[in-house]
Amino acid sequence: MANVIGLDHLNMTVNNLDKTTEFYKDLFGLEEKERGVWNGIPWRIIGKENTIYMAMYEKKLDLKESRFSHIGFNIENFSEFKSKLISENIEFEEIKYPKSLSLYVVDPDGLEIEVSQKFGGGLH
Repeated sequence: MANVIGLDHLNMTVNNLDKTTEFYKDLFGLEEKERGVWNGIPWRIIGKENTIYMAMYEKKLDLKESRFSHIGFNIENFSEFKSKLISENIEFEEIKYPKSLSLYVVDPDGLEIEVSQKFGGGLH
């Protein structure tokens, strides 16, 4: 079982990245942490250190589409959790980021869950 420390981040798709970023920064005092382009899609990470991060990708949405790509949990017992996935034959993908490791699993409804070794993937 994962020893969850907290909800690490939300990963969402937005129609207007600039407008949405400014909304959350102004209303909640979140700060921009990173930005970039992935496969031609602009993205940003905003948040408050050790509290919450929001990863946002810009894509014009059909109102029927989900805005959430995945949720991310930060856990204490990363190696133990990975061993549990292996022992229970639960499929996962492991990705090495510059400062952290993440494991990605899919829940029974198809929602992707990221389990991170360090809060915010080591952004701070």
